[in-house]
Amino acid sequence: MLVVFLAGCTTWRPTTLSPAQVIEDEQPSSVRVTQTDGTSLVLSNPSIASDSIVSVVEERVCQTSVVAGGRFNCVDAQARMSIAVVEVASLELRRVSLGRTLLIAAVPLAVLLWFATCDYEGYGLCAS
Repeated sequence: MLVVFLAGCTTWRPTTLSPAQVIEDEQPSSVRVTQTDGTSLVLSNPSIASDSIVSVVEERVCQTSVVAGGRFNCVDAQARMSIAVVEVASLELRRVSLGRTLLIAAVPLAVLLWFATCDYEGYGLCAS
């Protein structure tokens, strides 16, 4: 449970810098790109090559298999993708949300403190 608190809550935050500058300077593990046509994609380990953002996109491809009696057959696939920087309407990075993380940590902490102050002989905060 402590791992959850240490990891915290993350949220996508827009950046005002150019996509090329953000990817080259920060080398993020993932970015969310919204293209000029409205398509939104999460790219893993993006890099800049010439005038494009290049990434390997992992996806699960499922199709109905006649051989398997009409059941779905799924395969994990990787595809290389590139998006021209001029086609990027916005770029977002994952950032820790301090407010959400503190809120998630505060509730269990309050419960622990409440139980810690209980006197199991019927006194304190737990008295009925």
